Amino acid sequence: MSTATKSRIVITRGMRRQQARQARCQQRVPPHALLVAVDLAREKQAVCLMQHQRVVGRILCETPAENFAPIFTAADEWCREHQVQEQVFAMEPAGHYWMLLAEQCEARAKPYVLLHPLSVARERESARYNREKTDPRDAEWIANWAAQGKITETVLPRTHAHAALQDLAYAYFDARRHAASARTALHNFWHRLVPEFFTIFRDATRDSALATALALKPFSEMCRLTPEAWLVEVRRHMRKTRLQKKRVLALHAAILAAAQQPHRRAGEGMPWRIRLAAERRRLLETHKQLLRERILEHYAARPEAAYLDSITGADVFHNALTLGLIGELEAYDDPRTLVKLAGLEINHFQSGTMKKNSHISYRGRVRLRTAAYQQARFLVKRNPVYAARFAQLLRDKKFSAQQCYVAIANSYLRTMHVLAKTKTFYRAPTTSNT
Repeated sequence: MSTATKSRIVITRGMRRQQARQARCQQRVPPHALLVAVDLAREKQAVCLMQHQRVVGRILCETPAENFAPIFTAADEWCREHQVQEQVFAMEPAGHYWMLLAEQCEARAKPYVLLHPLSVARERESARYNREKTDPRDAEWIANWAAQGKITETVLPRTHAHAALQDLAYAYFDARRHAASARTALHNFWHRLVPEFFTIFRDATRDSALATALALKPFSEMCRLTPEAWLVEVRRHMRKTRLQKKRVLALHAAILAAAQQPHRRAGEGMPWRIRLAAERRRLLETHKQLLRERILEHYAARPEAAYLDSITGADVFHNALTLGLIGELEAYDDPRTLVKLAGLEINHFQSGTMKKNSHISYRGRVRLRTAAYQQARFLVKRNPVYAARFAQLLRDKKFSAQQCYVAIANSYLRTMHVLAKTKTFYRAPTTSNT
């Protein structure tokens, strides 16, 4: 006798949140409004006008990105002619151009929406089954997706405080990236010119090693320098730390020995490359320090700072970076949205009996992902609860250390969202689970 299985319809909290978000997005693009979709560029703008999901006109404006007035004029004229009261502008967040158009929309009290660039790319392929790309077509794809309510909820920062912290956080990561590039260049250039360098100095970016790089001269000039004159040159570029004389003199001897070898053909040009890389490294480290001070100054004025700093073991600077990269926490309705924003949510791959390994999506803000990951390392070192959770994941789940840090980073993002939204201070849970 067969037994019939009973099934019931389940509406989860995630489904309700998704439906609520779809409703909000559809309200931002009314079907009766004129949808002005713009494919942005520096000198030429392709525009598609759409109403009731039907293309009603196209415009190709030879106007620079700092002046979108012809587009607004054309849209206003079409609305007057067809007696349409509302307009909505749609665009991709292409470079910084979308910010210029969004600012001009706000100045004229016209609503605007953004689409994820990946949506436009996928629409382009699925509609015509090829990768053909033209500006007018892209404007039409933008209009199609916006008309269906498939938009993001991203807007310009609403206050100067939000914008300042966000810009400074981005500038810090730019300086951080370029400083790392200069460090790599220093390592490679020294290894090319004098491989013995790394038997003398462990790190090419420490103060004595950096001062040595800044004092470096072509081999023809180095051969004329006495050890005492070389120490004077290096000391000119030192800061307040103590000069490592023995190491500096050992490097001078290695350079003189290298200059006697005829195959050292880069001895005249490579020293200049090393000096310039050292100058970049020192300058960028100075930039990082200045940015750090400014970021902490703006962060201290934010109301969320007190709640985020209450997290035991959290690094204040990485709290500031994370908040700056997220923007306005009140714009996110659920803690899990921050995890997805950082590209740290787990993607599962399963079909029937086939099941592959899960991994994070990487489809998010890479700087935010980096800041959250670095904060996770601080929390594991300083917070007993997170340290216990890390050890449990290593022991019971048999995750790698990197996977455990990702789990802690996700927990940190969820925690900061709850604290900031509810305006409560951190309290360590009674169990080891966070």
